[in-house]
Amino acid sequence: RHHERDGRMCTVCAGARGMLSIEATSRLLDAATIDRCADLITSCRVVDLFGIGASLLVAHDFEQKLTRVDRECHVYDDWHSQWLCARNMHPDDLAIVISYSGITSEMVECARCARERGAQVIAITRLGNGNGVARYADYVLGIATSEPLVRSGAMGSRLSQLLVVDVLFSAFVAKNYERCAELIRRNYTVKEGEGASRFAASCTKGGGHA
Repeated sequence: RHHERDGRMCTVCAGARGMLSIEATSRLLDAATIDRCADLITSCRVVDLFGIGASLLVAHDFEQKLTRVDRECHVYDDWHSQWLCARNMHPDDLAIVISYSGITSEMVECARCARERGAQVIAITRLGNGNGVARYADYVLGIATSEPLVRSGAMGSRLSQLLVVDVLFSAFVAKNYERCAELIRRNYTVKEGEGASRFAASCTKGGGHA
């Protein structure tokens, strides 16, 4: 029973730390920087996303969002493919490098290669570390330092990264609202049972004629 109580306490503490991390990160985000980054997503030839471990999950989340609104983007699961992508970027491409620590060697190398190729670089990373990916970034979207670098798993840091991705995507959609709204409507997948409900509602509005 003691183990069960301790487990519940750990769950509550982890949730509380996650909320605090999200709140702290939201205070760090600068509206002008978000606006400029959203402009880069709009104007670039292609968006290339980089991340390893839990940060790769965040990169895939961003990829799914951008794909829904027909914004060409790439993310690769293995580090060597990410490195090749960075090595072959164009000056009108955009690299978004996601790394909580900011010092993961593979991500630093991808950021360096992208910058060397002339691409614009956005880093989503913890603040206070200018010697890692931030060193090669044109813009840094800061994550609150909520976890030690050596940890059992990414929790609050992953939630904060997802928050930054959501804010950045929302800013991009706002700048391209009519086009994005139409694409989101077009790409919406009707859930099981929802189509029948919509049909019934349309019949009711139309006077019940089938």
